[in-house]
Amino acid sequence: MGSQVAGSGRLLSVSLVSFVLFGTASWAAPPALATLATPTSTPPSTPSPSRTPLPSRTPLPSRSSTPPQGSTPSPTGNPDSAADARTVYCLREENRDDLLKAAQDLGLGKARSGGRIVPAGATKPVGVAEWRQGDRRADFDRACASLVLLRKLPKAPDHGSGPAWLGTWATTVGSAFLGAFATLLATLFTNRKANYRERAKELREASEKYRIAVTDVLEVLHSQQGAREKMEAMDPRMRALTGILLREQSRRGLRSNLEELRRDVKALDGEIRKRPPAENTVLEAELDRITDDLQRTSVLMERTLLLPRTGRRA
Repeated sequence: MGSQVAGSGRLLSVSLVSFVLFGTASWAAPPALATLATPTSTPPSTPSPSRTPLPSRTPLPSRSSTPPQGSTPSPTGNPDSAADARTVYCLREENRDDLLKAAQDLGLGKARSGGRIVPAGATKPVGVAEWRQGDRRADFDRACASLVLLRKLPKAPDHGSGPAWLGTWATTVGSAFLGAFATLLATLFTNRKANYRERAKELREASEKYRIAVTDVLEVLHSQQGAREKMEAMDPRMRALTGILLREQSRRGLRSNLEELRRDVKALDGEIRKRPPAENTVLEAELDRITDDLQRTSVLMERTLLLPRTGRRA
């Protein structure tokens, strides 16, 4: 009996110790272990009502991606109004020669007549439009840009020039002076030409009067009837003629002719006064020759506008 009680006591002690140990362990276990140890039921989640998605906006076209109507897109796809303006300017007929000259100065080709160019590295000339559309487009753009920029550059100031009013004054005074000088020359030319005509006319008249007087003398020279009176009438006309010839000897270009004519007139007068006088046929032939020379000389006096050496008059 006592042994049964002792065995029951030991069993009770072991059970108590086990209860204490396992009970304490269950209370000190972490939540995860506790969860595993104690299964719990999770209520099913209720789905929330879904939101209706908003319609997506249509993207607005950007200015750089859509070329304006009528514009030419640049090689990169974007329009370049400045480049278009330069192209239009350089393709104008009045600017074509300057464009080709600019290309030649830059070594991009050789300009040819007719608005054509031989591109650098090529052998055949092409037109400007073909040059621009071909594989040399960059050369065209470079020459065109250079031409436009060159014409925009300001002109170099002329530091040596005076004020603007001084140039205007000099131009006005110079024009007035040239006009007055031209008028003076025209007046001198007209007056001298009229003077020469008058003097040539005077020589012709004196020559004709002398011829008539000599002819009258020759008609009575061999008959001795009235010869003295005719010679006396011939003397003043001969002196008038020789005086004119002496006066006109100052004319350049006519001096030798006039001097020779004056000697011929005096020689004829000496032949007429000789005793016995020469034959009329000889004297008449000499008179005709002298008269013809006087007429030709008077024409030269009109046409030869040479200044006299002196203003001396007989």
